[in-house]
Amino acid sequence: MEQESIELLIPFESLIKCIKKLSLKEKISLLELLNEQISQVSEGDEKSERHIWYALGTKSLERVWDNDADAVYDNWRDMYNVSKR
Repeated sequence: MEQESIELLIPFESLIKCIKKLSLKEKISLLELLNEQISQVSEGDEKSERHIWYALGTKSLERVWDNDADAVYDNWRDMYNVSKR
């Protein structure tokens, strides 16, 4: 699935900096609010809701998995002698 570009009112990096300053409780409240908003926008449109969550999840996973510290695991098949099917 191709990820669409979203134009934000403030730069994404600034938004992330603000979110990082929130307490855990505030972050949970923000997630609940976003979930509610997403559900309202896509109510009755399962494909649209899946697309939104896919886009959010993909961005998060890229930050978590695509980094130098985890690069050692890129060749896990060789490390653990797992053959390609």
